[in-house]
Amino acid sequence: MGQNSTKPKKTQLSKPQVSEQIIETIPEMDLPVRSKKTSTPPPQSSKGDSLESFFLTYKDSDSDQIMAGGVERFCNDLKVDPTDFIVLAIAWKFNADQMCMFTREQFITGCSELNVHNIKEFRKMLPTLKSETSDKSNFKKLYYFTFQFGLEQGQRTLPIEMAVPLWQCVFLGAENRPKLLDDWLTFLQESSAKFISKDTWNMFYYFIETVQVDLSNYDETDAWPTLFDDFYEFQEDKKNTKTA
Repeated sequence: MGQNSTKPKKTQLSKPQVSEQIIETIPEMDLPVRSKKTSTPPPQSSKGDSLESFFLTYKDSDSDQIMAGGVERFCNDLKVDPTDFIVLAIAWKFNADQMCMFTREQFITGCSELNVHNIKEFRKMLPTLKSETSDKSNFKKLYYFTFQFGLEQGQRTLPIEMAVPLWQCVFLGAENRPKLLDDWLTFLQESSAKFISKDTWNMFYYFIETVQVDLSNYDETDAWPTLFDDFYEFQEDKKNTKTA
């Protein structure tokens, strides 16, 4: 116990050394370099360009409009007759103000609202447009539009020779063709009437909605345009002739 005890010295461990030879054998690694983010503008929609191209397909060479020849080519590409009801419906959706002509704004705006950008899309959309016009409220709007559409610049009344085919055309799209329509058109062609006023055109829609086919509830004392009184007498004369 009296002997001095000495603690053993700690041996200092040195950090492991990597030989230069081993370092030289480690291949250099290409670390990916982060590229700085650059803000690129989003790709612009080509819809405007496609509508412009669509318009130019039918545009008149001498004006910035689609004229009669272009409208005819447009109808041919749609595979519809230019006198068909659906062409009238297209004019209504384009808000056209003259027959056989579409302005640039009317065509491009109309196509945009219909969400069509080429002839294939337009052709595919036609059944939907036809279905839209079968709605009573929409058909009534289309009917009122037709009178203004048929007017030539500066006109306020429709010539009979224009009013008759327009009546025939617009009611091709009616859910139920008015039973009095044929008699009405026959009367117009045999009467001395030369023009149809806007009031007469609009009142005819109300007439077919409220008056019986045999005109039994027609009242001449009501505020009907004179032409309707003449039609009533025309129909009564036909009845009398048959019973005579």
